[in-house]
Amino acid sequence: MATFAPVVKIISEKINYRSRRTLLVLVLTLVAAVAQVYFGNTLNIYSLEQNGWHFSAHVLVLGLGLVAYVLYKKDKSIRILNLVGLIIAIIIIVSSLNTLFISLKNIFTENYNNQQDYMLALKIISLSFTIHLCSVLILGKQKAIADTNYKALYLHVFADLITTFAAFISIILAYKWHVYAADSYAGILSALIVLAWAGKLAKNAYKKIIA
Repeated sequence: MATFAPVVKIISEKINYRSRRTLLVLVLTLVAAVAQVYFGNTLNIYSLEQNGWHFSAHVLVLGLGLVAYVLYKKDKSIRILNLVGLIIAIIIIVSSLNTLFISLKNIFTENYNNQQDYMLALKIISLSFTIHLCSVLILGKQKAIADTNYKALYLHVFADLITTFAAFISIILAYKWHVYAADSYAGILSALIVLAWAGKLAKNAYKKIIA
């Protein structure tokens, strides 16, 4: 038993580090969500308010990941981290499938939004990109020791960074060159990339759970 003590200690230290990082990102996302909902409602900017509610969904996912670390500290079971990691991966998959469905629907029905305030959209998407980038940098990609939960949290914020960047490019294309379908194609591309990552993560998490 003493042989495994150093290993357990190292894992616990890394778990504590990741839980603190997760909490920091959660607080950042929560502040961003509240601020966007408040100012969007106060200034009557619907898109900003909606973006704030979108951020609130991220708060729930990050909160779920943080709960997993709290539970781990009680019973030291890696299984709970794998289980929550699998749940988060499934949430990402469902979200990506929804994005894929809406994007394909818009292409087939040629339902493109060419009446939006592009400058306002660029400001909001730039704000979102900055917050997602900060979240990715705070979490930092690490070689987790059997920590599927942290991998899932990192994938969640990195996926948002990718989709936000794709949305930024699509807005530029629509604003400058009137390529209104770019938004839908960007949605499809980012959804497929994220689906591939999340699918692999979910598969690995499931294998660890049943092992």
